[in-house]
Amino acid sequence: MSSLSSKSSGNSLNVNEINDLDLFKLDRKTRKTKIVATLGPASRDKIRELILAGVNVFRLNFSHVTDYSTQVPIIREIRKVSKELKICVAILGDLCGPKIRNNGFKGRESIPLEKGQHLYLKASSELGDENTICMNTPQIIKQLQPEHRVLLDDGNISLRVLQRVAEDTLEVEVLTGTELKARKGINVPDLLIDIPALTEKDKRDAKFMWDQRLDFIALSFVQRRQDVQDLHDLMAEFRKEEEEKKKIYPPLGIPVDKLNDYDYNYLVEEIHLSPEWRPMVISKIEKPQALDEIDEIIKVSDGIMVARGDLGVECQLEKVPIVQKELIRKVNVSEKPVITATQMLESMITNPVPTRAEVSDVANAVFDGTDAVMLSGECAAGAYPVESVKMMSSICRFAEENSDYTDKIDLNLIRKNGINSLLEHPNPFIDAIADSAATAAEESNASAIIVYTDTGDTCNMISKRNRNSNIIAITYSSHVQRKLTVLRGVHPMLINFKKNNGTMPVQPDETKNNNNQIIFNLLSNFNTNSEYLNTDEVLAKTEHTILTRHPEWLSIGDKVVICSGYHPLLPGLCNTVKLSCFGDAIRTEKSKTYWDDDLN
Repeated sequence: MSSLSSKSSGNSLNVNEINDLDLFKLDRKTRKTKIVATLGPASRDKIRELILAGVNVFRLNFSHVTDYSTQVPIIREIRKVSKELKICVAILGDLCGPKIRNNGFKGRESIPLEKGQHLYLKASSELGDENTICMNTPQIIKQLQPEHRVLLDDGNISLRVLQRVAEDTLEVEVLTGTELKARKGINVPDLLIDIPALTEKDKRDAKFMWDQRLDFIALSFVQRRQDVQDLHDLMAEFRKEEEEKKKIYPPLGIPVDKLNDYDYNYLVEEIHLSPEWRPMVISKIEKPQALDEIDEIIKVSDGIMVARGDLGVECQLEKVPIVQKELIRKVNVSEKPVITATQMLESMITNPVPTRAEVSDVANAVFDGTDAVMLSGECAAGAYPVESVKMMSSICRFAEENSDYTDKIDLNLIRKNGINSLLEHPNPFIDAIADSAATAAEESNASAIIVYTDTGDTCNMISKRNRNSNIIAITYSSHVQRKLTVLRGVHPMLINFKKNNGTMPVQPDETKNNNNQIIFNLLSNFNTNSEYLNTDEVLAKTEHTILTRHPEWLSIGDKVVICSGYHPLLPGLCNTVKLSCFGDAIRTEKSKTYWDDDLN
């Protein structure tokens, strides 16, 4: 139950009075809403501290990236620190998209614009002057008509089109003005822009993200379903290219003499990579035109980001909170992750504490049902990146305690719009399994739901149905593990259930400059003939692994719900919902051992 008592809650705390390790343990045990943090100049050297403070997903902004070699060390450091801390952290690459900007000005850095002033807007690569604003996007000039609005500098400047004076030139009136500098963003809220969401730079960036096995790709300025489909089609081309390389250089598509250039752990992941793997596509909703086709956009996306920055420029500001709530509700009933972003703790770029309004903003996003909240400039360029994450985590935890305010999701809408409903051959059991697991956890007041998942879909479904339970997702795929990091309440865990786990111990010197040894170890690791543990052994190993790696998650005797949908490697758990006390499986296996000893 929520409480309006003035007494402090058990989870509310002064983030400066607790050490990083204790905060880390508390954070992973109690917080359900995930945190996406943008890396930048202020935070690239603070990856470990940010993970300990509570980051679940790191965002890499590719808007200004031209040299990919600068990003490789960052990606490797995230993977390295994540492994050392034994906590799963994902990486999201954010594509720039077709950002439209004005050109510079002849002999000056800026021009003054005053209300009522008339000037020209021209499609040209030339520099502008005090009477002309130039932009190198002729498609926009061709589409604009009288009475259309043109917004510059994040909406601080507003222009109205008066008339067309030439094919490439419009006369405009200043509605609200200030100083206009070079390279400021231009928004045209009244147009469905005839420009693809994927630029040539975006395609190169997406290929780099694919090659680096980033977990998510965020697609900017989505307006229509086809924008998302274009990215899917592009990644299908990447997959074909890889398949051709693997035919030439089996098994990984990497020449044998180049294997030593790669980290061995990366090669192990590659040998186990699913043929269907690809980064999850997160569509950023920042144009009002996307709202007209939002249901179709959600269907072809893997998740949605409510990008309130440009959305707030192009929509009426007063509409943004309503759009946010409606988007989160729609994405939740589609059983896909939703991220709420932009200016959540903006004042912490320069101040050690946020404003009261910002705290309410974060909490209300949690109440709306968002899976994750995102920090941008606060982490990328701010003076307090680690403190911003700690504050965000604390706000989320406290809001989650007051679950009476959390938006409830209509189960009938989920069954109508969810993952299973979109499949060509829907699973006849999975909705019932997800419903039963969520209800059983609530009715029994279970401490956690333990889900065995092959693709992550079952976790998506249960997470949307039960917003108050902790969900421990058990998977054998590191890529599935990382993609689940963005889901509310889900704690993904990697466990190998092979009787012989297939991983040969490798000494650093054993493979150094020895490519044949690398191939031998990788193929041994990939042994597809390995037998798997039986169901009782799987349950016992799960309990033992949780107690060993994350003892803060569960205690012996805690009530848990155990479930699985279709799982090809664990047939004994397929289509199962089971209520149990944590630790029962370990006791059962020990009892079997005693009986075997007595019989022998």
